Amino acid sequence: MINTVQIVEQEWHSFEPDVPINYNFLDVKFEKQYKSETRISKIFNIFSVLALFIASLGLFGFAAYSLQQRTKEMGIRKVLGAKAVNIVILLFSRLALLALIVLVVGSLFSFIGMQDWLSPFVFRTELSINKMLNGFIDTVGILLISVFYQTIKIGESNPENTL
Repeated sequence: MINTVQIVEQEWHSFEPDVPINYNFLDVKFEKQYKSETRISKIFNIFSVLALFIASLGLFGFAAYSLQQRTKEMGIRKVLGAKAVNIVILLFSRLALLALIVLVVGSLFSFIGMQDWLSPFVFRTELSINKMLNGFIDTVGILLISVFYQTIKIGESNPENTL
C-alpha cells in the first residue's frame, strides 16, 4: 500500500508539480464515522451484562423469599406423599409463569426500542423472531440456574425440619 501511494504521488507530481496531492483512506473514514456507534455498542454491552447480573440477583432473591414462605406447605405435601420431583415442578412452574410474563413485556419493549434505534440506518439488520427466541432461551437458562438449587433444596428437605 505504501508503495502504491508513492507511485501515485510520483505520477501526480509529474502532471501537477505545484499542487499537493490530498488523499484519504476509506477505512480511516469509516472508522471515524462509526466510532460513536462502536462506543455506544461497548456501553450497551457493559450495561447489558450489569443488568443481567442485577436481574439474576433479583430473581434469586425473589425465588428465595417465595420458597421460604412456602416451606411449611411443601413439608405438608411431603408428609402426604408428594415426591421431590413434583414439588420442584410445582415451585418452578409458578416462578416460570411470572418470568414468562416479564419476558413477553420486556421483549415487546426491546423490540420497539430496537426498531426505533435502527430506523435511521439505511443498511440495517432486520429483527426477527429468532433473535427474540435466543433472548427467551437465555432468560429461561438464567431462571433455571438461579431457582433450581433452591427448589431442589426444599424438595429434598426433611419435612420434620420444616414443620
